[in-house]
Amino acid sequence: MTPVHKYLSVAPNLMDIDPLLSRSTLWYGDLHSSNVFVDDNRITAVIDWQGSWAGPLLLQAQPSSLLNYQGSILLNHPDNFDELDSEQQIQIKRQIFKLTLFQLYLMETEQRNPFLAKAFHLDQGKTRRLAVELAGNTWDDEIVSFREALINIEKHWQAMGFQGKCPYYFTEKELKRHAVDAEGWNEVEDFFDRIEDLVKRDGWTYPETFGAAFDFFCDLRKLGLERMKGRERENFDKQTSWARGHN
Repeated sequence: MTPVHKYLSVAPNLMDIDPLLSRSTLWYGDLHSSNVFVDDNRITAVIDWQGSWAGPLLLQAQPSSLLNYQGSILLNHPDNFDELDSEQQIQIKRQIFKLTLFQLYLMETEQRNPFLAKAFHLDQGKTRRLAVELAGNTWDDEIVSFREALINIEKHWQAMGFQGKCPYYFTEKELKRHAVDAEGWNEVEDFFDRIEDLVKRDGWTYPETFGAAFDFFCDLRKLGLERMKGRERENFDKQTSWARGHN
């Protein structure tokens, strides 16, 4: 059974939810500081709507990258805060600020938009959403994450309230092979997590950090060219030619 066939066998179940969470909702998904215009503490315009679409609320409901927080829970300075160097202290302060802002956003959402809050807090909501979201991206280096989403559906099938067994299963051999594939994929994910404050996964960066981001990739390109040989080096040279600035 291919991953797509596995997905098709469970797709109807994934959206068998409260009609309020499956109703069509127009969602703006590109909310970052460069797309929001503010004058005198008042939002005057939001641009770049071309990628917006109407779809089930559960699939749309994702906090903006301006507010979303994925790290560990940290609300206070650690006991050894004063012993840390300035860079570590700045990181911790930034982490606390981001988490506090995200928690405030969730609290405001509860008050202003309870349906959206319900979508955020749906039990196993992310398990449902990711499989649907990633099903159409398997040609874009997302097959590993799509397979991971399918594995999680099988794992949490009963927890999502479905009767009987999951229509498909992954064998021990398939799970081991997936673990090997995921190791390399996770390395890429970890890399982007480390540079998140400098450049986003889609290549977007703030105007004030553009120079630092460009220098970073120029240095990364130089390091790659030093380590590669033959055809691999030629291909890498062509693919990263945009970062030749300092090499």
